[in-house]
Amino acid sequence: AGIGTYRITWSAPGIPEQSFATRVIKKYDPARTYQGVIDTEFGTVVIEFYRDLAPYHVKNFIDLVNQGFYDGLMFHRIVKGEVAFGGSPTGDERGSPGYNLPPEPNGLKVLPGVVAQVRNTQTGADESGCIFMIAVTSQPDMDSRVTVFGRVVEGLDTVKAITNLPTVGGPPRVASRPIKDVVIRKIEIRERKTAKSS
Repeated sequence: AGIGTYRITWSAPGIPEQSFATRVIKKYDPARTYQGVIDTEFGTVVIEFYRDLAPYHVKNFIDLVNQGFYDGLMFHRIVKGEVAFGGSPTGDERGSPGYNLPPEPNGLKVLPGVVAQVRNTQTGADESGCIFMIAVTSQPDMDSRVTVFGRVVEGLDTVKAITNLPTVGGPPRVASRPIKDVVIRKIEIRERKTAKSS
């Protein structure tokens, strides 16, 4: 009937009643231009998507957002002053939504503001279905090793602030956990309005 969570229940003679919950989410339209708005206590980050260069990753991210998947999760790892990693439901490098994604090589480099899908500890050649990174500085060692699917258009200073938090141990350039939890309060998807020609 509409967007929301539904419980489906059924039974049959000799079979006990069964039920499960399912969620109907807003349908992704590849013809529209979307933005993702990440709300944290450090500020807001707005990202735009490379829908033509990483269409499967973009759709996957937007579908997860529309399910509320990321709400309340954390940026669980940072490389000091360089990169923030987030979106793991387990709060560490093992997380996934129950599936992984095949890479979508597109030749995009990991430059400041880039949003990319990364591997978790169990994906092998594939990428996690949910863990993403936002780069504050160029990361040439990650070029061609991750799928770039978006870029920050507002709020890179917020990401910089997150990457400069104190961490628990670890030598320089090693991803470490922030001492203070950095919670993703909510991510919302909105349609980017294009300017009308006069």
